[in-house]
Amino acid sequence: MATYYTHVQNSRIVSGGGPVTRQRYSGDNAQTWKAGQLVKLSSGVITEVVDNASAVEIDTDDLADGSVLFIANEAVAAATDGKVEVQRILSSTILEGPMLSGNDTAPPTVPESIIGVDYAIYQGTSGYFAPDKNDEVNPVITIVDVEGNFKPWKSADMNKDSSGEQYHFVRFKFDGVSDV
Repeated sequence: MATYYTHVQNSRIVSGGGPVTRQRYSGDNAQTWKAGQLVKLSSGVITEVVDNASAVEIDTDDLADGSVLFIANEAVAAATDGKVEVQRILSSTILEGPMLSGNDTAPPTVPESIIGVDYAIYQGTSGYFAPDKNDEVNPVITIVDVEGNFKPWKSADMNKDSSGEQYHFVRFKFDGVSDV
């Protein structure tokens, strides 16, 4: 079976995003991340949720209830302490991204029946992240809407990757995120 983890675009905040701020990070552990990558507040500093050196899933092993999450608005190669611009992800924040799959023979479809279903997310080496339709183990997001409802005008030529495969988008929220 093929794996459909190609990111035609990164997940993005479409509503309910928190403030854009500059937050401190520590260069002690030489963290690096890319613009658009999911990051979290840990011990008072911004850190990667998972290392972007390899493609991995992000699930409840990586995000505990009460996590303070952000999307990095700029890349960081942290050799020394500094500040990075981030946007807060709140419990009311809705994100939109492609539905990915590691076990399908084609990019997954997004029927209305997946609204309300919880999934883990997948982060590629690009730092991009999106829901993984075939990973309901230790989920961290809930699907709140599917592309047919918010993009009914979408043409068949949209959202294609470099090999011509069409990806379908969903809107989702993170579970258990802290607003404090």
